[in-house]
Amino acid sequence: MIIGILLALSVLLNVALTLIAWRFAKIVMTIEDKLNDATETIGIADTVISEILKRPLFYDSPEVREVLNSIKRVQTAIADIAYGLDITEADVDEIIADKTHETIN
Repeated sequence: MIIGILLALSVLLNVALTLIAWRFAKIVMTIEDKLNDATETIGIADTVISEILKRPLFYDSPEVREVLNSIKRVQTAIADIAYGLDITEADVDEIIADKTHETIN
């Protein structure tokens, strides 16, 4: 009788944990898709900004120079974001190996 109850609880717990893991996996995959889309959008924006920065300025005022400097800072920020989002499988494997090594030590 007790073994049957423990077995039923074990099955129920396994089903619940499987559902939680499934939901978590779906969330991770959704985030990954959105990050990939964002990386593509950031790449396109960076290309457009680079083209704008190549154009010569015909109005040499402090305000125009300030806007140009702001665009350059935004371009740098976009590049930093894109670099931060660009995680490869090798990076993930390295992170896992580092965490495993930390756990062992």
